[in-house]
Amino acid sequence: RPQGPDRLGPRLYQHAARRLSRHRSRNSPARRRCLRQLGDGGLHRRRGRGSADRQRALHRRLPAPVGRQVEDRRRARLDAPDRCSRAVTTMSGGCACGRVRFAAEVTDIDAYLCHCRMCQRASGNVSLAMLGIAQDAVSWEREPDWYASSAIAERPFCASCGTSLGFRYKDGTAKMDLTVAAFDDPSPFLPTAHFGTESVHRGWLDTVGLPETRSDEYQPLVDRWTSATGKPTV
Repeated sequence: RPQGPDRLGPRLYQHAARRLSRHRSRNSPARRRCLRQLGDGGLHRRRGRGSADRQRALHRRLPAPVGRQVEDRRRARLDAPDRCSRAVTTMSGGCACGRVRFAAEVTDIDAYLCHCRMCQRASGNVSLAMLGIAQDAVSWEREPDWYASSAIAERPFCASCGTSLGFRYKDGTAKMDLTVAAFDDPSPFLPTAHFGTESVHRGWLDTVGLPETRSDEYQPLVDRWTSATGKPTV
């Protein structure tokens, strides 16, 4: 019988686990509810008919703020394609230093997070946000450098600043990936799936509730930037 993240799904499991850690009393009703959701007597997430009803029922059992966050994210993903209208949009991007630039004919805002060790090492991060796109929909103002990251794949990057720009198989496909953050405006894209989850770091999947600080409100950084550039903000 599935337990832990396989029972609820990783995002809802993390919500329940975080709530459980806040209840110090072993006999509190809230703690017992968390325990039921995490392993014994909770809702079993199954594929197929009725799974959406089970998920909605579970959302109703979560605290109101958390339930609203889950529902708002679900609605945002459903509404986003309508806002984009699936029309072809030319979006530009490039590396940090500006040496490599590209223009992409984007028709889909559905992106994904790759957690494989190759992407982790290529980006120096716990995961890499990627957008799947046709190779002939991407035009390079200046051809990037290519790194053969494995026997079957290669990655575009800038040799001057080191920015990782994407991924593609060496042969057998007309598609490739572009890194979401390499776009000049990555805000339209939404994550819709996880890949390479054999090496996922689940503690980094949901950071809602952690302290947040804007870079332009961190005075030591602002002072350094102003001193170096004469400009007041980063």
